[in-house]
Amino acid sequence: MFGYRQNIDRKDVEVSSVVRKFTEGDYVIDSIYQRGSRWTLSMKRDFIYDTLIYPITVPVYIDARPSRKDGNMAILDGQQRTITFGEFTNNEFRLGAFVEDIDGYSLANCYFDDLDEEVKKHLLSAQIPQFIYKDDTMTDKDMAELYLKINSGMPLNNAEKRKAMNSHLTKVFKEIQETYSLFSKTEEPKFISKTAQAEGHRSILDFILQNFLQNSAKVTRNKENLEKQTLSEEALSISINDEVIQNMIESIKYLEKSLKPYTDHGDDTVRNFLTTTKMTKGLLGKNHVRMSVFLHHDLVRNRGYNLDGKEKEFGEFLMNTIGFGGKEFSEFHRNDHADKQEALHKFLLKGITKILKETNDLEEKVGTVVDKKLGDRITTN
Repeated sequence: MFGYRQNIDRKDVEVSSVVRKFTEGDYVIDSIYQRGSRWTLSMKRDFIYDTLIYPITVPVYIDARPSRKDGNMAILDGQQRTITFGEFTNNEFRLGAFVEDIDGYSLANCYFDDLDEEVKKHLLSAQIPQFIYKDDTMTDKDMAELYLKINSGMPLNNAEKRKAMNSHLTKVFKEIQETYSLFSKTEEPKFISKTAQAEGHRSILDFILQNFLQNSAKVTRNKENLEKQTLSEEALSISINDEVIQNMIESIKYLEKSLKPYTDHGDDTVRNFLTTTKMTKGLLGKNHVRMSVFLHHDLVRNRGYNLDGKEKEFGEFLMNTIGFGGKEFSEFHRNDHADKQEALHKFLLKGITKILKETNDLEEKVGTVVDKKLGDRITTN
């Protein structure tokens, strides 16, 4: 590691070069480092205006190591600035109404195309310090640690830190999120409701994996425990084909199928149910997803239940419990304490096994009647 300085290309590049490479796909925002566009419109406007007045001093860090499989260069740090330059030069937002003129040039309410040619030239020729990591002296772990250290903008939330800490697991989770509609952010009503917390679907998968690895609902879901799990030997070597991940996927698919009827907003009965239970903006909270996926796992793999063909009963039980579970249920699912999580799981097990027993009893009675009628018909003939 003492020779790492020789492997960094340091240079100043123009804004126009960064925007072009980003637009053409040479610079990408890797899911490992991705934070999305978290700047507000006001922050973006201030940044563009400041760039026109002051030199850019905060560098952009680029991961261009040969070991990157996609062959592209990933923006390690500087995503918000790069996105903002790209959006502004693409006329996706304009400067504020009360910004002052610069050297006689009017900027108020201007999109990029509205600016005087001299102002455009000045902005596009602004120099950005750029550090490019060009070879594999830096390992994935080194890059993750660097990312956590150099990020000087909006603080990373816990899920973003875990994304950087284990890029391998992050890619597995990304494949799950992009494959299964349970994690869709576009379907209405969505399966998962948006929360005030910024950690999102990554945290849900982190929690589910921890439940599955420990094969227990009694899991301490604090930041330290999750980070320890993210760097565990099992998690560092995990792949999409591993049994624990395949079990997760099977349970996720079952939950998705069970709840699919409740995403049909065109059905009057469904719409009335969602309105009554206040689920029109999403069927499940983050805790609901974790508890539902693990409930399926425990029933099928630990207790030997065959839930094939029981999706309707499973979905109805979950929706009625979440919608009408009352104070006891609300206290359970909002509390992250391990003992409360275990108590919640027992509460759910008691309810669902009663329904499954009643369903099985009914099926057996119907089967007996059918068999008897068939036997009578055979005897008569």
